[in-house]
Amino acid sequence: MNANRLSPRERQIVQELAGGSSLSMAAETLGISKLTAKGYRDTARNKLGCLVVAPAMVAAAYDAGALEIPAHDGSVVEMTDEQRELLPLLIAGLSTTEMSKKLFQHIERVRFNLRGLVAALGGKDHAHAVTRAYQLGLAGPRRQSVEQQQFAAPDEVLGAHPAAAP
Repeated sequence: MNANRLSPRERQIVQELAGGSSLSMAAETLGISKLTAKGYRDTARNKLGCLVVAPAMVAAAYDAGALEIPAHDGSVVEMTDEQRELLPLLIAGLSTTEMSKKLFQHIERVRFNLRGLVAALGGKDHAHAVTRAYQLGLAGPRRQSVEQQQFAAPDEVLGAHPAAAP
């Protein structure tokens, strides 16, 4: 994986997509043609070892350290179990049809829950929802520390000494 070898333009394109911009918007922001932006995106995908859709490319960029995960903004996310079940599939880059088959759910139900997931995360689109998941510690390297905090024993949270326990 050549993630650290992304050119500055490739990194800018991936960053724009991670921020919720479409490829056209990214091209306009960077003052390049859409075709040129597409070339940078495709090269970045190849370097990240990710030949699928933008959400998976964004996740691969965060996992490889090619993009810095935004700082947690203090947001609290409330998701349904169905939305929570979709998050790893979205991050993996599965299509709505693939998610439907994997979860044995009607495609319209999956679409409904995906829209809810993106909204719950405060995402502008699927790629931005992945960014928000990483930012909020629901995916990536921060996930383990969040789970440890959630499931810590009450004594650990309060800082009680182990010898003081009955």
